[in-house]
Amino acid sequence: MNEASPRILEGLKNLVSPDIPAVISGLREKFGAQAEQSRHDAPVSIARAAEWILTNSEGIADVIAGGSIEMPMSRPMLIEAFHNCVERWTDPDRLRTLVREETLTLNVGRALLPGVVFHNLAGNLFVSGWETITSATLLGAGSLVRCSDTDRLFPGIWAYALAQASPALEGATVVAEWSREDVIRFQEALDLSDAVVSFGSDDSVSLMRQMTAWNVPFAGHGSTASFSLLSAEELRNNPVEWLAECCAYDFAAYDQQGCLSPRALFVEDLYSRDVDRFVDALHSAMVRLEINMPRKTLALEDRGALARARDMVLLDAACGGAGRRVSNNHDGFLMTVKPAAQFRLGPVNRFVDVYLYKQLDEVEELLREFRGRISTLGVADPRRPPDSLVRALQVHRVCELGQMQRPPLAWCLDGLRPLQKMMRFQSVQLR
Repeated sequence: MNEASPRILEGLKNLVSPDIPAVISGLREKFGAQAEQSRHDAPVSIARAAEWILTNSEGIADVIAGGSIEMPMSRPMLIEAFHNCVERWTDPDRLRTLVREETLTLNVGRALLPGVVFHNLAGNLFVSGWETITSATLLGAGSLVRCSDTDRLFPGIWAYALAQASPALEGATVVAEWSREDVIRFQEALDLSDAVVSFGSDDSVSLMRQMTAWNVPFAGHGSTASFSLLSAEELRNNPVEWLAECCAYDFAAYDQQGCLSPRALFVEDLYSRDVDRFVDALHSAMVRLEINMPRKTLALEDRGALARARDMVLLDAACGGAGRRVSNNHDGFLMTVKPAAQFRLGPVNRFVDVYLYKQLDEVEELLREFRGRISTLGVADPRRPPDSLVRALQVHRVCELGQMQRPPLAWCLDGLRPLQKMMRFQSVQLR
């Protein structure tokens, strides 16, 4: 599957302001009759597409870097993101198992699978878009994808990889662009599709839900945030270097652009010596990552946001406050340590924001405004999570530190099953 770098993405293009009824009708006509065969072949096709991405990851990154579209992250980070995303899909047997588990005919009824899924994407991190396209492909459905205003490239790359892996998937994913003010196209896409997956702000997702018929499966993914947590016991009983490396990776991967990236790390402050050793190790780990996986060049607005966060903690320290900056002027990241009482959601792009707490109740109270909107909580041992905190805040996913950016194959984004969120079920009563 190797090609010369300039030709790797040859012919890649999106439909601009498309005829939505014609696109969806074309998807149904072309793929409706072969939906069962497409479902049968999808695990192998997706695995081949994933291998194509992995084989050509460096060449793809070079083509993007040499094009007119700004790289969403540095080249090493982009290659890392490719691996994190598609390595889950390289085993056809695991994909078949996922489909079997999600579509299994139950005693209460049978699954009704979609023919066409409309995906409304948002943000500038491609992973969620690739995941939802993959889920629709596993169901044998065609996809109409409205790409994000900030990412018009990556949905088409995955559609291209699928077509490279299987000629039968050529045209199965239609990537389109239209203005967010174009209500008519949105309404057509919502009315004519069998299922809808929508990403974006809480307001935009709510609007899409209101515009969608009540009996159409709708999966909405609004604004969420993720956090990390370390207890004093975990800090004392685990290798501090390992904890630091794991936490640093979670903060550095994707420059905190995705919903799985921690926006703050809460550390229980019972033994000051343990905390100081961990903070020093975390700073060293971030320095190493900056060398091996450097941050992208930031826009002026992003640099300004980080500078304001830096200045606030420096001012606090100068006035005798408990907050302090750990990173140096030449570091390609900002790292601060503050008491939990000063918690506020800061900027992104490698802002390692450490908050020290004495009682877990403090963290619960500070994060109460995020109740039901916490995507992931990273902890040292997910087998022993802080259950009271997880229940109180309705955390969607708990995972080991260092794995926040690497969800498993069948993970439930925002509490929704990956395939079943696109399906309906029909009751079958035999007596």
